[in-house]
Amino acid sequence: MPLRSDINHPHVLWTDKANHCGVDFSKAVVIKRESYIDMNIEPYLRQKEFDALRGKDYKIKCKMQKYIKKYKEAKQDLSKPVN
Repeated sequence: MPLRSDINHPHVLWTDKANHCGVDFSKAVVIKRESYIDMNIEPYLRQKEFDALRGKDYKIKCKMQKYIKKYKEAKQDLSKPVN
């Protein structure tokens, strides 16, 4: 889940909208190899973001699926400037 600041597009789940911070779906990547993930390193989240995301697993999943669907549709017709 790519947490970022200075986000200026709509593909986001805001954790702090006033400061443009949140989950940036456009920066997500697929990790195919589990060996790339070190389970011994504990991720650090700022408390404000942690609180904003707590219990939002389903919402994040749904928004990500919606983003992937729109991305795939856009890839079908790259002649449109918006794509």
